[in-house]
Amino acid sequence: DPSELVVTGPESRVRDARKARTDPFDLTRVLKDSEQDLATYIGDPELRTASAPRVKVRVRVVQKAR
Repeated sequence: DPSELVVTGPESRVRDARKARTDPFDLTRVLKDSEQDLATYIGDPELRTASAPRVKVRVRVVQKAR
């Protein structure tokens, strides 16, 4: 959450923006479904997020079939 980020900046740069990155999700000791609140980053220095640049990332853990 959120499922989308609102990005502001020059129209041509916003139009070409396709992805944002987050801090790494720490999987150390993750044994069940987990979530972490992570900072987001847009690779273009002319773009900014319009709201708080954080997202909640959820990881679902499933047992591997043998």
